[in-house]
Amino acid sequence: TGSVMYNLAKSINDNSWYVPNGHNLNLEKKITRIDLKADGKIIGYLGNVRDWIDFELINELLNSLKENDYLFFIGPVEKNVLEQVNLLKKNSHFRHIPAIEYSEIFNYIKSFDIGIIPFKVNRFTEGVLPNKFFEYIASDITIVSTALPDLLHFKETINVAKSNQEFIEMCVDKNKILKKDLTEYERIKKESTWKERSDFIESKVRKLLINN
Repeated sequence: TGSVMYNLAKSINDNSWYVPNGHNLNLEKKITRIDLKADGKIIGYLGNVRDWIDFELINELLNSLKENDYLFFIGPVEKNVLEQVNLLKKNSHFRHIPAIEYSEIFNYIKSFDIGIIPFKVNRFTEGVLPNKFFEYIASDITIVSTALPDLLHFKETINVAKSNQEFIEMCVDKNKILKKDLTEYERIKKESTWKERSDFIESKVRKLLINN
């Protein structure tokens, strides 16, 4: 499920294949943009707020935002990061919306100017391809992420930052950010469905059965 784990498995057994996360999103659903009542740019994160988020990076980002720009966290907060989130709430640029209905997530994501994936890069997240990547892609919004190994595969399409400073610059400076390539977004959507993933797995199993 992650390229780092795949490389390890491949070193042990050559009959290993990489099957990353996928999506089963209803991309034909009509999206109604939620008005978050912010005057400037909206940078957003949608998902569980937990300890894989780089809160040091988030604080630096908040302190770099222009006067009317806001950072929204949308999702439930786990107990072990409540203190960090309460500290973020003291910043006038920060807004938090608790858990919402899954049927509403695209309406909120569509209101973001930039969708962020601000995860720490460590041994745990090295094996993660976040589902929110596909949710952001499905909503056709600009994406800024930390350098998760599996997202480096998409560095020509989304903004993958290798440092906190680079992440912040991509969020606040329009001259530092990649222009969206919606044609490439469409390709990713089509090639990353769970049907495509399951067809790949089935083809490998069938080949093995025939050869044995």
